[in-house]
Amino acid sequence: MLKEEPLNSYLADIIRDSHTREADPEVTVSDGRMDIRCRFGGQTVGVEAKLGYRPAQQRGAIADANRRLASGHCDVAVALLYPPGEFRTADDLRNGEVRVNVRGNPFPYDDPTELRLQARMARWDTVAVASLSDYLEKAPDEAGSPETLASMADVAIESAFDRFTPTERANILHDMGQADAKDPDKALKGLLTDLMVAIMFHAKLDGVRRTVSKPSEDWNPPRVIDCIKSQNIQAALGSAHQQWPEVDYKQILEWSCAILDAMPSTISTRSVLTRIAQVARNIESSSGGQHHDLFGITFCQSVASAKNDGSMYTTIPAATLLTRLTLASIEDTVDWTDYEQVTGLSIVDFACGTGTLLIAAANYILNREQTGRHEDVARALLERVLHGYDINNRAVFQSATGLGMISPSVAFREMHLYSLMLGINPVTGGGCIGSLELLEGLDQGTFNPPPVGTRVDARPAPIEVDSFDVAIMNPPFTVNYKRHHQFEDEVRMALQDRESELIPASVVSRNDNSGAFVALADLHIDEDNGLLGFVLPAASVNAPAARRIRKRLAQRFHIKYLVVSYDPDRVFFSGNTGIGEMLVIAARKPVFGEPPPTTAVKLIWNPATSSSAVATADYILRGTSDEHDRALTDSIPFSDIEKGDWRALQFADSELYVAANALDVEWRSTVGEQFEVMGIGRSVRK
Repeated sequence: MLKEEPLNSYLADIIRDSHTREADPEVTVSDGRMDIRCRFGGQTVGVEAKLGYRPAQQRGAIADANRRLASGHCDVAVALLYPPGEFRTADDLRNGEVRVNVRGNPFPYDDPTELRLQARMARWDTVAVASLSDYLEKAPDEAGSPETLASMADVAIESAFDRFTPTERANILHDMGQADAKDPDKALKGLLTDLMVAIMFHAKLDGVRRTVSKPSEDWNPPRVIDCIKSQNIQAALGSAHQQWPEVDYKQILEWSCAILDAMPSTISTRSVLTRIAQVARNIESSSGGQHHDLFGITFCQSVASAKNDGSMYTTIPAATLLTRLTLASIEDTVDWTDYEQVTGLSIVDFACGTGTLLIAAANYILNREQTGRHEDVARALLERVLHGYDINNRAVFQSATGLGMISPSVAFREMHLYSLMLGINPVTGGGCIGSLELLEGLDQGTFNPPPVGTRVDARPAPIEVDSFDVAIMNPPFTVNYKRHHQFEDEVRMALQDRESELIPASVVSRNDNSGAFVALADLHIDEDNGLLGFVLPAASVNAPAARRIRKRLAQRFHIKYLVVSYDPDRVFFSGNTGIGEMLVIAARKPVFGEPPPTTAVKLIWNPATSSSAVATADYILRGTSDEHDRALTDSIPFSDIEKGDWRALQFADSELYVAANALDVEWRSTVGEQFEVMGIGRSVRK
């Protein structure tokens, strides 16, 4: 059996010999800095290897990789594990497999507790040694991926939660006014998530403090790293979060101060805060943590009423896919070198949640703008372009923080993010149903002055609603028998009465509320060039109750893409649901002529990372049909769309769809009585 040192030498030779590009990589072995050092183009990839799969070897490989990153010896480090007792010769190694884990950020390597946490959450990929060269060359693309960072945050929250005793948990909830929470564990994890988000933002502010005009001579909030090193991290964080609101960011950091004050001054609290602060700082410093909503799934899991109010977290890959497909329509209409044109756009999410889709939209625009005023564009996006509405105060808080990570120079009081009431209106005594209050006058195609909402970092004020260029959202999906059941009967009845008043049955079915959000977007986007990008339940493909949605869309829009997933592991686009979902991308219907056909996209593989979502979106936009491992496409003529016929999405095989269309209508209806076909996430009749 070969030991670690000769294995490293043989592996370096294999990497060098198997590289398939024209230029050979620079590969060195055991140079005193790392086991193997490769240079592909301008990127240095280090490999730190251990022999064996036990936890000790995992921790050791990860610690060594982290150490190399922290010392600046490589851009990306890869922890590698050789299988124990398997390789006796160089040929055995060449034909074998190893386990690898990409490390893209200098995470702590000298804290045993932190290392155990990292090893526990590490995702080890099994890679054939023969293809390891290609894997290492692509490693910089995988480092610091938002999906990995989100998992890291989730594990850290779980670990922090476990450190508190049941009594400490109860006391914290009591001091935060949540002693009567229906699910205490979810409530406390939600508070810990809010605190981690605030510390991430605190770390972001540390990078801009030199550009801030000090409100007073003695203004000097501790940095996150100073707080971690402090003897009293609880007091240090509290001091920083009390001083920064003198500049801005009041709503975010005052809430974190309240959470810090509710925590007991104990050893367990110091341990919890140290871990949360370390992970928050590491995530903020990574490329994958800068411009993504990393906490949406954790947030939704902490909302006890999620199943009643339809709180859905759009996964980062789905947000990337939906945003690119929706905003691709503005590519040729916007001069990306013109500051006024770029910042003159208006984008709305009437169910913004933690801001996943708004952040994805901001990223899309920032990646394309060529004005030479990148920071000005970023601030204008947050203060003028993006609008978000939600019924959950905590969600709006997280949305503001996530967007603020893009540009901490933003004035939070200028953000167009609103918390809307769901419950009894104290002024009228009637029900108030959040964003759907903006449906006032739907049946007349007009709307009355909007209701009052609480604007982030400001007092309650009239909501500013204009005509938007783009509406993009994952609207809450709850059926009648579940909706609003978190309330007492009296409140629930008032909300149902208000829905009946605002949502005419002739316009959209009230059986579920997703259709009402489609109508809401239709009412408030530009009449000539408005764009829609939605996540809807897959049942909307054929459910009789959704026919009004399908026909309304056909009457008012050209449906450009309908996207469903046939990936058996991922039939959804939301992270906290198991039901089948679909993406709907539409543009205003042309005034004259018949709209082009709709492209029905059946994903064979639903992207699990943001980078793969970019590739999938580009594939769909190119209109190619030769990559059958990614998706299959069909063209639905407008005559079918006009009738509300979206059956193409029910057939993964295009030939079946063609055959179904060729069947005699009467005979097909008879056959439909006898046979069922497996549809998307449910059994449906043809």
